[in-house]
Amino acid sequence: VMLLSLIRPSFWQSNDGVRLTFIAMGQADATLIEFPDGTTMLVDAGNAVGRSYDMGKARIVPYLQYLGIGHLDYLVLTHADYDHYAAIESVVKTVSVGQFWCNGEHSQDPAYLQMLAALTSKEIPIISVAEVSPHYQFGEASLVRLWPTNPDAIETLSRNDKSIVFRLQYGAFSALL
Repeated sequence: VMLLSLIRPSFWQSNDGVRLTFIAMGQADATLIEFPDGTTMLVDAGNAVGRSYDMGKARIVPYLQYLGIGHLDYLVLTHADYDHYAAIESVVKTVSVGQFWCNGEHSQDPAYLQMLAALTSKEIPIISVAEVSPHYQFGEASLVRLWPTNPDAIETLSRNDKSIVFRLQYGAFSALL
């Protein structure tokens, strides 16, 4: 049992709640959500602009491996800025992913196009959240998309203002992402 707890720390953890982990990425973002029903979601996986090493390999992948997470049900890119997507390629190359959610706007930046190619090569569905249901239930936790409300809503906004916004609710706890 002790060996199992060292190999897979999640052995001791209860799956009856929501766990949010904000992974230290410097300037960049990465948030892991573990839902009560076992669903996993990674929101953003960026890299600080100007960093010469891959934060996906350096931080996100080792942390997921530490938790024993080899599959992410959802990988969410809130908006197409480098500090939100740069480490996604490393994550996709290492961990299986069920769906990739984005705000529907894509960048022509070579690093972004390389990330899209990695998603496509793994046959991961790329879904614009404005075109699907705004409400998801994961066990007793709910996730409601507040923005964008439709595909045309983001056309004239700045890239940051086009970011996906979710409200996570679990009992009396809520978080705005």
